[in-house]
Amino acid sequence: MSAQSTRIFKPQQQELSRWNQAMAFAPDCFRHLPLAPGESLWQEGALANSAAMVLSGKLSLKKQLQESNSQLVLGVCGLGCILGEAGLLEGRIREETAVALEPSLVAMISRDDFLRLSTYHADLAQEFMLEMLGSLQDRLVGAVSRLTTIF
Repeated sequence: MSAQSTRIFKPQQQELSRWNQAMAFAPDCFRHLPLAPGESLWQEGALANSAAMVLSGKLSLKKQLQESNSQLVLGVCGLGCILGEAGLLEGRIREETAVALEPSLVAMISRDDFLRLSTYHADLAQEFMLEMLGSLQDRLVGAVSRLTTIF
């Protein structure tokens, strides 16, 4: 992972997502990470203690196949995609590897910072959760669609 960037994402004022509202309202809860092509945001099997939103670029989510030495692409996450929700909610182990496909910028929030945000701003945190669930649903629909074309 790259060192923390000092560059600050400033979303446009129209139609701010809940994630962007949270970043604007509580910027100390987020850190911005630039990723070069091929650079991993996280590795499968690592401790999952944060979630990320793609601010620019694209990331690929890959799963190591047990029977071979290859990886299955679970999806590609572009602008506005939220990933790593399970780590934010449950603090488990990462089920996939996230790798930048092109120069990318992501905003990260740790589990601890999310819990702090939800303690002091429950309404914003609840809406933030709904946005994460919507992003997860979009990825699941895409994965099912890809699987049905394979089989």
